[in-house]
Amino acid sequence: MKPKAKFVTIVRNPVTHFSSAVNFFHLAKHFNMSGNIYSPDFAFSTLLERIVQSNRTSCLSTYNGQMGDLGQFHNESDLSREVIAERIKLLDEQFDLVLLQDYFDESLILLRREMFWSFEDIVYKSMKVRNRKKELPRQHHIDVITKWNYVDVMLYKYFKEVLQNKIKEYGPSFGKDLRHFRRVKTEVLNLYQKKPEGCHDFRKDVLSFTILLIRKENKTLARELQQNKQMRRTNLTLF
Repeated sequence: MKPKAKFVTIVRNPVTHFSSAVNFFHLAKHFNMSGNIYSPDFAFSTLLERIVQSNRTSCLSTYNGQMGDLGQFHNESDLSREVIAERIKLLDEQFDLVLLQDYFDESLILLRREMFWSFEDIVYKSMKVRNRKKELPRQHHIDVITKWNYVDVMLYKYFKEVLQNKIKEYGPSFGKDLRHFRRVKTEVLNLYQKKPEGCHDFRKDVLSFTILLIRKENKTLARELQQNKQMRRTNLTLF
C-alpha cells in the first residue's frame, strides 16, 4: 500500500441496515416465514431467535454486522461499552473518512475534498432501491433492533458526530457545494435519459458521458477532459 493511500469506509443506521440485511439474504424465507417482518401479525421475536440459533454467515450481518465487517466483535458481544468505545476510536484513527449512507450526498462532498476530485467524479445513480414505505418499522421494532445492535448503534452515533463536525470545519461553503453537486447530479441523470451516441453505458464511464454532453457546449473544455481522462486511464466514480 502506498504511503499516501486514503482509507475510506461507510456505515449506516443500524435499523435500516437490519432491514436491508434481512431482505437481501432472504432470511425470513430461509426460516420458512413470510410477510412483512414489521407487520403486527409477523412473529418478529421468532425471527430474531432463529437468526441467533442459525450458523448461517449471512445472519451475522443482522447482529452488529457493521462492526463485524470492520474486523470487530464477531465473537465478543459481551465486551463492555468502554472497550467498544476504544475500538471505535481506533477505527477513527485508521480511516481518513467514514461515509454515512443516510447522509450520502453530504459524505460525498467531504470525500471529494479529501480526494481532490471534481463534482463530476462523485456523480452516482441509485440502483435497485427497495420500496421502504412497505417496510417501515414500528417504534417497538426500532427499540428491539437498536438494543440488539447496540455495538453498531455506538459506531453509527460516533461517526455521525464526526461527520457533523467535518461539515462544520468545511465552513459556510459546504451548503453551496452540496446544492451545486445535487444540481450537477440531477442534470447529468436527466441527460442520461437521452443516451448520447458514443456512450453506451453511463455506469461504466461517467467521464466519457460527461465529455459527450459538454462537447455540445464547450469543445475546448471537452478536449481538456478527454486528455485528462487519457492521462488517468481509469475513472474512479462511486456507485
